[in-house]
Amino acid sequence: MFRQKLLPILLVVLLVGHLALPFADASTTTARSGPDFQVNEVLFDGAGSVFTSSGLVLAPNTHTVRIDVSNAGSSSGNAFLSLVHKGSPNAAEQVVNTVDLGVMAANSGPATYLMSWTATTGPSQTLFARISGANDANIANNEYRRDFDVERLLDWSITTPETLPTVTSGSTSAFLERTSHKFNVSVVNDGVMPFSARMQIVLTNASATPSTVNIDSEIKTIHPPSTYNTNIGNVEALPLNATFDASSFSGLWNMSVRVVLDDGSGPVTDTYKEFDVTFSDYIAELIGAAKRTTSPGDSTTLFYTVKNIGSTTDSFTISVSSTQGWADTSLDGTFTDFLISGATTLVPIHVTVPHGTSLSDVDIISFSITSAGSGHTLSNTTRVMAGEYLEATVDITNDTTHVLPGKSDTIAFNITNTGNAMTSFDLVAGFTSNPLNWVHNISIDNTGELAVGQTVSGFIEVEVPPIQLPLVPAEDNAAGSSLNVYVTAIADAGSIPSSDSGQIEVRPAIVVDPGLPVDTIFLTQSDVLNAGSTIGVNEILGLNVEVRHNLVSDLSETIDANITVGNISFEALTSGGFNEADRWNASVTPNQTSGLTLGESFPASLGIQSRVGQIPLAGTVKIPVTTTPTLGGVHTASSVYAPTIEQNLS
Repeated sequence: MFRQKLLPILLVVLLVGHLALPFADASTTTARSGPDFQVNEVLFDGAGSVFTSSGLVLAPNTHTVRIDVSNAGSSSGNAFLSLVHKGSPNAAEQVVNTVDLGVMAANSGPATYLMSWTATTGPSQTLFARISGANDANIANNEYRRDFDVERLLDWSITTPETLPTVTSGSTSAFLERTSHKFNVSVVNDGVMPFSARMQIVLTNASATPSTVNIDSEIKTIHPPSTYNTNIGNVEALPLNATFDASSFSGLWNMSVRVVLDDGSGPVTDTYKEFDVTFSDYIAELIGAAKRTTSPGDSTTLFYTVKNIGSTTDSFTISVSSTQGWADTSLDGTFTDFLISGATTLVPIHVTVPHGTSLSDVDIISFSITSAGSGHTLSNTTRVMAGEYLEATVDITNDTTHVLPGKSDTIAFNITNTGNAMTSFDLVAGFTSNPLNWVHNISIDNTGELAVGQTVSGFIEVEVPPIQLPLVPAEDNAAGSSLNVYVTAIADAGSIPSSDSGQIEVRPAIVVDPGLPVDTIFLTQSDVLNAGSTIGVNEILGLNVEVRHNLVSDLSETIDANITVGNISFEALTSGGFNEADRWNASVTPNQTSGLTLGESFPASLGIQSRVGQIPLAGTVKIPVTTTPTLGGVHTASSVYAPTIEQNLS
């Protein structure tokens, strides 16, 4: 009654106090000029509460509501905290409790207040925690809302570690020795109701007597979590232990591991795991090899680990098969050594992926062992996949290429992608020996992307050094000299190099070198003016004509040679000079010789004159000197090459 009469008076006082405050503009106030009361968190304790995938669920029980509040403002102030409940979205609000918090200091950290509230069953309920006080600078943070359902949610889970038997690697069942065993699982209450729990192991074998055996653990009470305990990491997990003697068990049984829960409304049985288990004194473990990728042409070894984990010495029959035939199955039908309890042996199986295998082809290698003691078989399957194999086939199409000194020739080649994946190849060409002054150039240095089976063509240009007198042995250009040129291809991503080589053979040749002492005569302006228009330009050059050859036989036969001057040409420095070439004359003396022996040299002369009467025009005069050999019958019959040689004097 006192509280009801005081409230209107308090409201009037607050209103009058508010009206008495002086006005202030925005420039003299801030968002927190005064107290700033706020609700920071609402958590539940004292009964079950849990967040599920569909939202918050509370037990129909009495809960302790933990409300964290603070004053983030710059001034202290008196505040009130209320807890308000709505039983449904359309229900009216009901005040559960209101607490006078007294004066809250400025910038005070969160303080926790506890209120008791009893939840009744029903969906879509809401609790509001609200704080209020005079001169609150920010009322937007004065309320914290929790939406929830109230129901008897029964839920549970098992955490690791657990000590249940597991299916043995390579088998479809677990193995247990015929001794005493203890198993346990740790159960967590994920619902909102406390319950009693026990683990029940049910063993079934229709051929045994009895056909069903039940093994129960102790019974434990497991309390539910609350949002407060979950928030601070305090989650209870209780172990359930079951012990039984397996000495009377043998052969294959089905094991069902169940958890029986009872929250007071009747037991609920849930099957956690179910699997087959074999009781035997002969127990083994087979650890298989990991799957892998191997390039065609390469080999890999699969190691299978066999361990005797039983209490009795045992031996095992090996079985190996391969769907593609890549695996070495020579161990099929053989036996391992006798393995005492705890002993281990490794069984290697070699696998070779053949050349030409398509990318991503897979071989399935099946490996199994059969116990000599129990007859039980453990199996494992390993897959080996053909990986990327980058390879090119290089084919130089010419068996033998005949070349001539001083000339160039081309040698063709093909590059085919004979791997199992698209790629490009870098190409390198060269000579297998190191001949002096030979030059080679490859037309392409990369194939570009080639699909599997695709071919690209190219060529190598080879330049042979000209004949010197005497021959230089290191130049390897004597008649019949032979060397090899190669092309190597390697994938730009890396691969084993592939190459092919072709033979080059030098043909016999005879040439007559005019022996010009210079190839350019430079006439200055002074030289031309001194010659004047009366005597013209007169030049006499001594020639050292040589009969050069690369023959190693038929050296006694002589040749004839003609030495001539070809058509004289003129290129003006600027323009004009269309008739300038006609003002020049040149000739060789002697211009014909016969009976020349191979390797012979003799002197000759080249005379050059310009026409009298005019000063020569500025520009370049080209005077070609040509030698043409004539071979005898022996050389002709031997297909000796005797080209016409032309040298230009400018």
